[in-house]
Amino acid sequence: MTVHRGLRVAAAYAWRLLLLGVAVYAVFTILGRLQLVGVALFLAFVVTSVLRPLADLLARRLPRAAAVALSVVGSLIVVLGLLVLVGGLIAKESTQLGQEFSGGVGRIQRWLEGAPFHVNHAVLSDLQGKVSTFVS
Repeated sequence: MTVHRGLRVAAAYAWRLLLLGVAVYAVFTILGRLQLVGVALFLAFVVTSVLRPLADLLARRLPRAAAVALSVVGSLIVVLGLLVLVGGLIAKESTQLGQEFSGGVGRIQRWLEGAPFHVNHAVLSDLQGKVSTFVS
C-alpha cells in the first residue's frame, strides 16, 4: 500500500508545525515566568545607556569607578528631588484634584446612563463608590 506523495508532504509539514508550536509555547512560558527578570534587565540597560555619557564625561577628570558612582548617586538625587517636588505639588492640590476627579466620574456616569449604553444607575453608583474608595 503506497501513500500519495501530497499526503506525505502534508504530514511532514504538519509535524514540523506542531514541533514549532510546542517550541514557541515553551519559549513564551519561560519568558512569562522570567518576566520580572526581563523587566529589571531592560530597565538596567536603559539606565546604563542614559548614564553612560555622563560617566564618560566625568571619567576625564576622575577615576572611572568614582565617575560611575558619582553619576549614579547624582542621578538618584535628581530623580528623588523631582519626586519630592511633584509630590509636594500634588499634596497641595489634593482637594482640588479630588473635586475634579469626582466631577469627571459624574460626567462619565451621566454619559453611560444615556444612549446608547443605558447602564443602570445603581450599578454605576456602586462602581463609583468602589473606584473612589480605591483612589482615596
